[in-house]
Amino acid sequence: MPAVKMAISLQEPLYRKAKSLARKMRIPRSRLIAEALEEYLRKRETQALVDSLNEAYANGLDEDDRRMLESMRRLQAKRTEGDEW
Repeated sequence: MPAVKMAISLQEPLYRKAKSLARKMRIPRSRLIAEALEEYLRKRETQALVDSLNEAYANGLDEDDRRMLESMRRLQAKRTEGDEW
């Protein structure tokens, strides 16, 4: 995938820390910043998914969900009968 150049502004202390870490890791500063941004975006996406799931189940399970869950528990119990861990 082609790279896109962009200019960013950082506070001096943050710039120095990034420069130092990139040097220790022996990678270009741009790669360090790209990796940090990727990790940040991944965390935000994961948190958005968790928030969405929490919102969906905030009111608890409805009757159909409870029946399905109980059915799944019974099936799992049957499959593990006699199994020793």
